[in-house]
Amino acid sequence: MKKFFWLNTVILAFFIFDRTLKEIALRGFVSKTAFFKFFYFPNINIALSIPLRGFLFYFLLIIIIFIIIIKLNQAYEKGKTFEVFSWTAILVGAFSNLLDRFKYGAVIDYLDFFFVVINIADIMIFSAVTLLLYQLVLSRFLAKKS
Repeated sequence: MKKFFWLNTVILAFFIFDRTLKEIALRGFVSKTAFFKFFYFPNINIALSIPLRGFLFYFLLIIIIFIIIIKLNQAYEKGKTFEVFSWTAILVGAFSNLLDRFKYGAVIDYLDFFFVVINIADIMIFSAVTLLLYQLVLSRFLAKKS
């Protein structure tokens, strides 16, 4: 259980970092480097700027969060550290963006990397989903080899 405490502490730190950067962006801070631009960007769409809103959006969101909570609980019960970390990162990232939707009517994005404007919560979600998919593909590949 100690390992779960530290994993959750890391995820909580990313959550706090994301919320802090969102507040800084909301206050109008702008910075530009060779690799990215930091600025306030309200995103009313969902992932990949898909324009999904209203009842359908919230219905799908509730179903997805319910599935994530079930998967997270199963991972805890089985003591699967990697999966606990991944599902928790997805849930916490989604929660941070959901807070924005309720408070500001849009997700607060602030990192512009040439072709996409994102936030730390988005990075948490994307990274965790990528890790879970990698694990799924790797486990199936290894199962076929045995």
